[in-house]
Amino acid sequence: MYPNPLNDPLDAFYDCFELKPKRRILRKDAKYEIQRAWTSWQGDKSNGSISMFLFFGWLQRNRPYFLTFRCKYDRWQSVHGWLEQYEREGRAQRGQENQ
Repeated sequence: MYPNPLNDPLDAFYDCFELKPKRRILRKDAKYEIQRAWTSWQGDKSNGSISMFLFFGWLQRNRPYFLTFRCKYDRWQSVHGWLEQYEREGRAQRGQENQ
């Protein structure tokens, strides 16, 4: 298959024979996109880690390109850490706004 001259990241998954990524997303870009997807995700976020695990499954089905970043360990652990950090920063920001 000839590479797309437009260089669309979502087209990286489409190939003639199999669905494997041709490129990987950078780790910092993956973190940003996953946190952005978390804020727009319509699922229940009140259950903490359980909600994050359900969101990870949603990412695997609907946004697999976001999970192609290089990782030494399990991708779930990285994504879970990013989401925990994002939630902590959000709570701290909301706490500062209330003061």
